[in-house]
Amino acid sequence: MFDFFNWQHIGIMIVVALVVVEPKDLPRLINRVGKWAGKARAMASEFRRSFDDMARESELSELRKEIEGIKRNNPISDIGQAVHERVEANIEGVAQTPANVP
Repeated sequence: MFDFFNWQHIGIMIVVALVVVEPKDLPRLINRVGKWAGKARAMASEFRRSFDDMARESELSELRKEIEGIKRNNPISDIGQAVHERVEANIEGVAQTPANVP
């Protein structure tokens, strides 16, 4: 992806570090560079995590809207309500008719 850190560049940076920084201070420099790299990775992962959380929240809000729409326009509940009303009307009609007593 990034072509500017190949083995030749890394080798040149090591040689320059040995020349500029004394060999006895080199472990401390490597330690600092490692800590900075760790902080950069932590910041990148935190950014990625927050971005994923925002995307997940957006998806959840869209899903909630779809569920609410389905609840409002649910044909099965409309059919169930119509059947329930029809059964209640039939029960009331049966209760109001005179009973044939022998």
